[in-house]
Amino acid sequence: MANAHILEVEARLLGDLIARPEYWADPDLAQDLAQLKPQDFSSIKHARIFAFFKQAKAQIGTTEVGQVMAHFDQVSSRSKDQGFNRQDIAALLANPSSGGPASALKDYIKAVMRDAQIRRLGQVLQDAAAKALDPSGNFKLEDIVSTTQNKLGELVGSQAIEEDGCVDVRKAMLDYLTDLQNRAGQASPAIMSGFPQIDAVTGGFLPGSLCVLGARPGVGKTTLALNIAENVARDNRVKFPVLMVSLEMPREQLVARIMSRAGRVSTYEINNNLVPNAKWSRILQAIKGLHLDGIEDSAENVCMYLCDRTSITAGDISNIARAIAARHGGIGMVVVDYIQLLKPSRTLQNRAYEVGEASRELKTLALDLHCPVLALAQLNRNIEHRTDPTPTNADLRDSGALEQDADVVMLLSRDASAESCFTPEPTTGEPCETDATTLNISKNRHGALGEVPLALWGRCSLFLERQTTKAAPVAGNTYVAY
Repeated sequence: MANAHILEVEARLLGDLIARPEYWADPDLAQDLAQLKPQDFSSIKHARIFAFFKQAKAQIGTTEVGQVMAHFDQVSSRSKDQGFNRQDIAALLANPSSGGPASALKDYIKAVMRDAQIRRLGQVLQDAAAKALDPSGNFKLEDIVSTTQNKLGELVGSQAIEEDGCVDVRKAMLDYLTDLQNRAGQASPAIMSGFPQIDAVTGGFLPGSLCVLGARPGVGKTTLALNIAENVARDNRVKFPVLMVSLEMPREQLVARIMSRAGRVSTYEINNNLVPNAKWSRILQAIKGLHLDGIEDSAENVCMYLCDRTSITAGDISNIARAIAARHGGIGMVVVDYIQLLKPSRTLQNRAYEVGEASRELKTLALDLHCPVLALAQLNRNIEHRTDPTPTNADLRDSGALEQDADVVMLLSRDASAESCFTPEPTTGEPCETDATTLNISKNRHGALGEVPLALWGRCSLFLERQTTKAAPVAGNTYVAY
């Protein structure tokens, strides 16, 4: 007989799932819910309620209680009793703790599954004892031991497989096909950089991916990363905020660069209060637009966070990102400038191992929060003394793990064939003097490789795309200058 505590846990779990139908589609809960089986519940009634809602999710595409109960009425009218009624559902919803946070739901699932394993273990041992003590003596000791060992192995092995995230390949394919079907006609889940040529090559930054942007000092990697972060933050298709972590630049300088880009004025003019009045209105308009859902001055509608802690670990960044995701229901992108400046979580054999551990922690963060992480990286200085200064993946400083862990590697360099060029300004079309640069997408697990010609308008902290004699890639999205 089940104890009262586990029955209460099961009731809270079901109350949460019924009160919050969005939990069934929560990516953070998907694996836990997939592992939870009706037979894990100690109460037959609870098991049948869970099985029915899970079946309804597959058959009618929703777990909204009103629609599920309408489905329940239809099924019950033409088949046998389902083992529960409307009053049982109402009782679960009346539980004061129903509709709790997702973190509590994960704990409930673990508790129910652990109790199920203990019950199964008890049953195996009880069966073994009954056979061993059978007065008829029809069982040999070796058979009892062998049978019990096999059952214990199945019990432990099954749990280990599920906990390790293993799944039948057929189930994985069917789940993926179902996901593709559900997303039919919808936009790609990739986060777009706001630069059409970059997005045409990379396909955008996929949730769960670690993207590394490498360059030598002074080439413009911070500016490009800040431009991308701001583009993502302003993209109304991205429903969650962006986190920009800078380990070498205080927030005032980051803000000055954002304002410089908005007003098309230099940071010198901003810092020394030399901005013409006509351009202040443009800066103020850009600031006004930095919020989600069109609602200003709300903690729930921040579209971008800046963090300028200089002594910070990858674990600290993970904690900050998780706190933001908990507040807003998710996070759009995390940008780290730059990875070699991260404080090691622990002292390791050498710097290469420490940077490698940081890259793996950032990759784990991307997977856990289902968001892209853009990590900036320094390149080795020896490329400046080579005949061909074009950077390669091997030039990433301090660790080969960066190249191994990254889903996308982008290397930014000055274009040796053109020291400067004139590029049309996005809003007016007037030519502005810029430094010609090239972004080489040198690794891409999910798309193509290629070079994207860019131009750095350093005075205004702005990267522009420039045309070359080669045909420019075509992308579905467009860069909108504000």
